[in-house]
Amino acid sequence: MFKWWAKVSPREQRLAALTAILVGISFGYLGFTQAMDRIGTMDATIDSLEENLVYYTEQMELLDEVDRAYEVVAAEHSSEWTQEEIHDRLRREIARLSLQNMPPPGEKVSLSGGGRRLVDIREMPQGSLSVSEAGYREYQITIRTQPTSIENITKFLERLHRSPQALRIATLELTRPPNNRSVTARINVIRTVIDTEKAGPAPMAAEPEKNWILNSGFEDWHDQDTPNHWTLDRATAAIDMGTVTEGKRGVLVTAAEAGATFYQTVELSGGEELALEFALQSSEPVQVRAYDEGSGTYVGDAVTLEPASSVQQYRLRVKVPGPSGAPVAIRAPVFVINNAGGEIALDNVTLNHSGA
Repeated sequence: MFKWWAKVSPREQRLAALTAILVGISFGYLGFTQAMDRIGTMDATIDSLEENLVYYTEQMELLDEVDRAYEVVAAEHSSEWTQEEIHDRLRREIARLSLQNMPPPGEKVSLSGGGRRLVDIREMPQGSLSVSEAGYREYQITIRTQPTSIENITKFLERLHRSPQALRIATLELTRPPNNRSVTARINVIRTVIDTEKAGPAPMAAEPEKNWILNSGFEDWHDQDTPNHWTLDRATAAIDMGTVTEGKRGVLVTAAEAGATFYQTVELSGGEELALEFALQSSEPVQVRAYDEGSGTYVGDAVTLEPASSVQQYRLRVKVPGPSGAPVAIRAPVFVINNAGGEIALDNVTLNHSGA
């Protein structure tokens, strides 16, 4: 090698050295780009794993809510029930939902009266049962109501939707005489019964020390336009990610009309005092209230929150109306937007006994 190097001219030596340097640079650059690509791939993998970790952590935080909701529904299903038992349980559930002061799920309710009614059921005949190979049965029944206000019918339909017996409304017919504001409803209700051995009395919807609000962080949505377990009245909702205080999502509520409301209905015990906390940003004053579904009236004084250009944390106290220990269906909280076009961004709503 050295003899060959000594024989070549200086010009050839420089050319050979330059070629070796260029080859070395090329291999070095190739190694550098491969290393950078590898690092970029690893960074992307790390980011993906971090997102998965955050997502699964959030799902674990929601596990208690999911377990409670599942236990309430599972307690209302059994593969051992006959058609007559399903019919009897459904009739008693409809009777419970029709009461003005609705008792908690699982409580025995008289079919012949016993309390003021939100709607009076005029007819509740025997229904029909169909069996699916997918592991569930469907019991279908048609009920008719006595004439009542459209507001009472609407509230009754909402209760049917929230029932732990997994009810759904197949058809709804409303009739009204020309000279009367009362309406009569003909409702075709389908109850789905999942084949399971877990049957028994339904537990309470939530533990006293837990958060009573379901989907409190607005992570769970129905068709991207309504957060599950929440109700919109004269308002629209959209997923909001700009003012999130926990999790990945919040909610942006826009009033379509003056007096729009956004609320969740919970079943509490009368006389309790609870702490309501939430993060909110608003474009105008917003009222926070509580509404007793039994009496059909707002309870307590309205709290008015002034407009805020950034997210603010609020803590309020809620006193549950009614006799001590009596079950009360109450809308709490109710956010009232007084002007059409007003907006609120909301996240992380909690209602519990902590510090109350």
